[in-house]
Amino acid sequence: MSNYYEVDIKKDYKTIYQYAIGFEPELPEDASKIADKLVDSVKKELRMKTGFICFKGRMLWGNTELKMALNCKTSIEVKGEKQEYEIIIKPAKTITIDEFITKDESNLTKLSQVFNVNIKNVLRNIGFK
Repeated sequence: MSNYYEVDIKKDYKTIYQYAIGFEPELPEDASKIADKLVDSVKKELRMKTGFICFKGRMLWGNTELKMALNCKTSIEVKGEKQEYEIIIKPAKTITIDEFITKDESNLTKLSQVFNVNIKNVLRNIGFK
């Protein structure tokens, strides 16, 4: 078998929380580089409040539950100008590892999405394009 990797789920990751992310002012869907910069600018706060695991598109995953929306204010430089933004993070789904033991195809898709995003982020951070 090729491309098989055993993954050990840490105790801290028995439940994964998925959050929808919005931006104010609103970003176009194709503004992923700006979205990445915005999330990176508040990553420390996100780690503390959401247990940040990974982020992709308009979704963020963490291992800490938020009961209510979280608003983070930040500013980044866009095209040479400093711009103020607000990042709005809202609870979307709760994913428990027990859901995946059932071998239900839809549950496996949810978990593989989290792992796939995380692995791509790690590879990008070590220099793979």
